[in-house]
Amino acid sequence: MTTENKPLSLEELVTAVAQREAELVATNHIGLLLAEAQDLRHVFEGARREIMSIVTATGMSIFLLTEDGEKLDWIYGYEFGHEVDLSNIPPQTLDVGYSGQVARTRQMLYVPNNTGQVREEHTVIIVGEAPVAWLGLPL
Repeated sequence: MTTENKPLSLEELVTAVAQREAELVATNHIGLLLAEAQDLRHVFEGARREIMSIVTATGMSIFLLTEDGEKLDWIYGYEFGHEVDLSNIPPQTLDVGYSGQVARTRQMLYVPNNTGQVREEHTVIIVGEAPVAWLGLPL
C-alpha cells in the first residue's frame, strides 16, 4: 500500500485496515439483511443503518430501476433523521443526475464538491437540502 510511491506509516495502515474491516462488516450485515428481511421497510431501514454507520452522512436515498430498465424510481429517502416523502417525484431517466450515472455505468460515483455548477452539469435533481458531497453505490 503506497500513496504516490511513498510507503504508508503504521498508523495509516492500521486506519486503512480498520476502515476496510468496518466496510466488510457492514457489507456482511447488508447481505444478511437482504436475505432475512421480512419486507422492503426492513431492507430500507437496515440499509440506512448500515451505510450511515460507515459514512458520515446527513441522509440517503434508494432508487430502483423500473421494470423496463429505462428509469429510476425514488423509493426511499432519509434526511436529517426523518424519512422524506418521495411520492410526488416521477421516475427519472438514466441520463439525468448522479443516480442516473451510477445506474448507467454500474460504477460507484463520489462527488466531493457538490457545487451548483457541478449539479447543473449533471442535471441533478435536489430533494430536500443540497448535500455538500454525494456518494452513489450500485447494488
